[in-house]
Amino acid sequence: MTAFKDLSIKWKLMLLMMLTSCAALLLACLAFMTYELVTMRQTMAQELETLAGIIADNSTATLSFKDTKAAEETLATLGAKPQIMAAAIYGPDDAILARYLRPGAFPGTIPATPEADGYRFAARRLALFGPVLMDDDRIGTVYLQSDLSLMVARIQRYIAIVLAVMAASTILALLLASRLQGVISEPILDLVGATRLVATEKNYAVRARRRSRDEVGLLIDGFNDMLSQIQERDRALEAAREALEQRVEERTRELLQQLAFIQLLRTVAALANETTTIEESLRACLVAVCGSIGWPVGHVYMRPPDAADRLIALPVWHLDVPHRFAAFRKITEGMVLKRGEGLPGRVMESGRPAWIRDVTQDPSFPRARLAQDIAVRTGFAFPVVVGGEVAAVLEFFTTTTMEPDEKLLQLMAQVGTQLGPAIQRRSAEESLRRSEEKYRSLVANIPDVTWTSDSSGAIVFISPNVEKVYGFTPEEIYSDAALWFGRIHPDDVEAVKGAYRGLFESNRKFQIEYRIQRKDGAWIWLYDRTLGTYGKAEETYADGMFTDITERKHAELELQKAKEGAEQASRSKSEFLANVSHEIRTPMNGIIGMTDLLLDTRLRPEQREYLDIVKSSADGLLTLINDILDFSKIEAGRLEIEPIDFSLRDCLDNTMRILAVRAHGKGLELACHVLPDVPDAVVGDPGRLRQVLINLVGNAIKFTERGEVVVRVESEAPTSEEAQLTFAVSDTGIGIPEEKHRAIFEAFTQADGSTTRKYGGTGLGLTISSQLVEMMGGRIRVDSLIGRGSTFRFSVRLGLQRGRTLTPEPPPPQELRDLPVLVVDDNATNRRILEEMFEGWRMKPVAVDGGEAALMALKNAARGGRPFRLVILDANMPGMDGFTLAERIQGERQLQGLDLIMLTSGGQRGEAARSRQVGISAYLTKPTRRSELLDLIMTVLSPPAPGRRRDRLITRHTLREERRRLRVLLVEDNRVNRAVAVRLLERRGHSVTIARTGREALDLTRTRPFDVALMDLQMPEMGGLEATAAIRHREQVTGKHLSIIAMTAHAMKGDRERCLAAGMDGYVAKPIQADDLFQTIDSVLSRSPLEASAERPSAGPPPARRGELFDRRALMARLEGDSGLLTEIVELFMKSAPGLMRDAEKALHGRDAKALERAAHTLKGMVANFGARTAFEAALRMEKMAQKDDATGTRAAWASLEKEMARLTKALVKLAEEHAA
Repeated sequence: MTAFKDLSIKWKLMLLMMLTSCAALLLACLAFMTYELVTMRQTMAQELETLAGIIADNSTATLSFKDTKAAEETLATLGAKPQIMAAAIYGPDDAILARYLRPGAFPGTIPATPEADGYRFAARRLALFGPVLMDDDRIGTVYLQSDLSLMVARIQRYIAIVLAVMAASTILALLLASRLQGVISEPILDLVGATRLVATEKNYAVRARRRSRDEVGLLIDGFNDMLSQIQERDRALEAAREALEQRVEERTRELLQQLAFIQLLRTVAALANETTTIEESLRACLVAVCGSIGWPVGHVYMRPPDAADRLIALPVWHLDVPHRFAAFRKITEGMVLKRGEGLPGRVMESGRPAWIRDVTQDPSFPRARLAQDIAVRTGFAFPVVVGGEVAAVLEFFTTTTMEPDEKLLQLMAQVGTQLGPAIQRRSAEESLRRSEEKYRSLVANIPDVTWTSDSSGAIVFISPNVEKVYGFTPEEIYSDAALWFGRIHPDDVEAVKGAYRGLFESNRKFQIEYRIQRKDGAWIWLYDRTLGTYGKAEETYADGMFTDITERKHAELELQKAKEGAEQASRSKSEFLANVSHEIRTPMNGIIGMTDLLLDTRLRPEQREYLDIVKSSADGLLTLINDILDFSKIEAGRLEIEPIDFSLRDCLDNTMRILAVRAHGKGLELACHVLPDVPDAVVGDPGRLRQVLINLVGNAIKFTERGEVVVRVESEAPTSEEAQLTFAVSDTGIGIPEEKHRAIFEAFTQADGSTTRKYGGTGLGLTISSQLVEMMGGRIRVDSLIGRGSTFRFSVRLGLQRGRTLTPEPPPPQELRDLPVLVVDDNATNRRILEEMFEGWRMKPVAVDGGEAALMALKNAARGGRPFRLVILDANMPGMDGFTLAERIQGERQLQGLDLIMLTSGGQRGEAARSRQVGISAYLTKPTRRSELLDLIMTVLSPPAPGRRRDRLITRHTLREERRRLRVLLVEDNRVNRAVAVRLLERRGHSVTIARTGREALDLTRTRPFDVALMDLQMPEMGGLEATAAIRHREQVTGKHLSIIAMTAHAMKGDRERCLAAGMDGYVAKPIQADDLFQTIDSVLSRSPLEASAERPSAGPPPARRGELFDRRALMARLEGDSGLLTEIVELFMKSAPGLMRDAEKALHGRDAKALERAAHTLKGMVANFGARTAFEAALRMEKMAQKDDATGTRAAWASLEKEMARLTKALVKLAEEHAA
């Protein structure tokens, strides 16, 4: 293939033509030969089949008679066919009947048995088996075998013919190719010759001759066109070369000029940097420019620092012939040009270079006449710009007239640009030098010592006045690093080093005070501070200053001593006030208690009036004492907020009930409006919240003669953890002057500050309330106008109880859904509160403001087929009061069957009887609890129990009576405590089961159902916490829940948390107060939080009066006046106490701390029932000593307890005898 590629185009064409012709002819011959071979094979097979058929027809009789001889004779006829090599006839049994072999043939070529019918070609022969039929029945088989000699001879003849034709065709193709190839090769060879000539001689005038118009002819035309274009390009390149040479010469001249200009710029820059003053820089520039451009005169104008629109001539010149231009210099140096005046002023105004062709002809050139005398003609000037302002103008003159040269002006502009930074730098350096001189002078005269330190803490600079403060000179400090950190006070050195480390490691600026020892040995205080770090020459430095504050420190020390003295005096005063208030409150409790007892007896009107005055005075004095005690706690910083779980609405209801008597006594409406979205299960200090409300509402009642006092509570979008509540206490009283809105929150200040005050009071209430509100995360404010009432608003942050929903109560009963109810009240606030309450219960309330409107609404509803089922009436309405309206309703036939509920503010004598007379179903005094009103409505609407009539008036008392009888489990190991609790519970109709240990309680709750369990915390075998935990664990399987209320003899901080953690629902402190106990039971059974109990933390028995071992009044109140119960528990005490004392003494001598603690705890709970303060404290002290396992402390506590128990025993025996008598 490589040799073929190297052949000429002539031989390539000849060979291609010959090879193509021969290949085509050969393919045709092979196709014809293949066709002939196939046809010959088919012909031979057909002839052999025909021959076999003839033999078969002639052999039917032979086979029928099995005539072998006849069969052989038949086959012998095949001798006439030389191509038949062998033949045979097979009988019906497939055995050979007769055979034929061509002479010289091998006998084994005939098969022993016949094979399948048909022909088959084998090696150099053709064999055939055919049937012998007679009447369509096969009676034998014919076999013929022929050689292929005829076919072979024919193929050989064909091959000889093909070879002869191929030889002749090749010769003919060679002749034709040699003649025809020139048509293609000759034009190509001509083109090659022309190409070689162009390549060797570079003669682009040569052209190839075109012989035809085919593709080769087009190629030659393209080649000739290409040569023409190259010839034209050469001519153009020659012209361009000549033009380029000319331009190179011109650019060379320009570059030389530019190099000269650049050299000028470098020279100006170098001179500006090498000189030390601005004048020297400008003078050097003049010399360089004049030397470069060959102009004889150069001069400088400068803008003074205090004038932005003027230029003054400087004595900075370049004159190649000084005496020639002396007059021009003299007149120029005396000139001051304004902006736009003369050549320099024009440059200053435009900020760009300017050119004057002939200064003698320019009217704006002030020196034109003098210039004409000294033959100055052309001039130009350029600005030096610093900070965007023209700082100087350089002007140049020559003695010949020249046209403006823009390139020169552009160059001069660049020179001005070079000079600008240099002049700015020189100006800054001069300013810095002057500033440094000023700074050094200032530093030398200020009292503060400035310093610079490197990252190692070494002082690299310190102001000279350090010697006045520290005693050492700067040189001494530089030379000895220990003179700084080594003389800092040992107590301060670590703090100072830490401050410096933070400065250099984290760039933390510091301000620190520390002591350091002067050179004379005296200790002084320094106030040291820094502004941060900075880097310089790969080193970090810090600047700072320190001040001698020794005198200030001495003054602060004296002030601190004075402050501590004042605080100690304040604490002493507060403690004195607390002690005095405590001592006063003890007899006051006796006075108030005995007064209450006397008021419950039969008295003459005059005696009752005197006792009312005594009680009112005692209550006022007790309030004053409480205020003083709280104020003293605030001043001493001992007033604390104790966050606990409680019900907000229960707290508000209790507070309103306390204040209702005072409000109703003055004929005022008292209402509490809590919006529905306000959460109920909250965490805070309910006692302090109640204290604030009592003060604000009490003040509102005090200063209001008629109208209403309303408490409104709103919530500001509570989160999942806390809520901010806003309380507003509004009244319709006398109001407060605006100028006293702030003063009323100050201690001992009231709105009425005269000596003839009508309302009285200490002025401490609002001060205490303000402090309490701030401690609860809010603030208090007042909006008030004289004669228009007041509104006190305060906000507090309360937490939300975990696991509790924000809704205040469970869904209302289904019976109230869509129940129409009519609310009749002249007070809009009361109507709004009742409407919201009823809507929350899914009722359909309609509110009206008077009796006539109520009758109209009732009649319209009855006529419309939607009669009201329930009517809520206000007793004290103007015009038609509630009782009159009830009579009118009962008198209307179409209004029969309505249930009427009367709400009254006063609860006057005789109102209950009148209510029965006018057909009122229920009667309730305001303010009402939501739960009470709901119970009242459900009781009114529900049918009476079978066998009972409901013909009596339903009141708050009857509601209590109708509450269900509870199954109570009392778990208490102390016999006295058991007796008190059992009597109180059974008196309310409840069934009580007793368990003495936690294990007994666990067994009882497993087999018997209970509604509530009262659980003591400390008991033998198993305590209350362990028993509660076991019950809760079992309830996880049963799915039930038993309400458990904890009882403990001493409400220590943390007891509530431990009870909650153990799974308890409520908490009451011993000694048991009946109201606290039953309110806690009600709260737990309705909601199951530690709400009611949390509002009344108790620290033990109430204080006894002076000279008494226990508070008799409090004891009888706790026992609800039951003398029999008193005798019983005293007898139980006499039986149990000696045994407990022996157990305690035995444990004390045996050093059994656990047994001693248990005995002391039991004694503590027992004596707490009697309010025996001293015995209680002695037992508590011994319990604590036993907990600490303090042997010395327990012996001392035992002695005190033994003494107090003996005294208490005698007193109780005497008390029991008195009551028995």
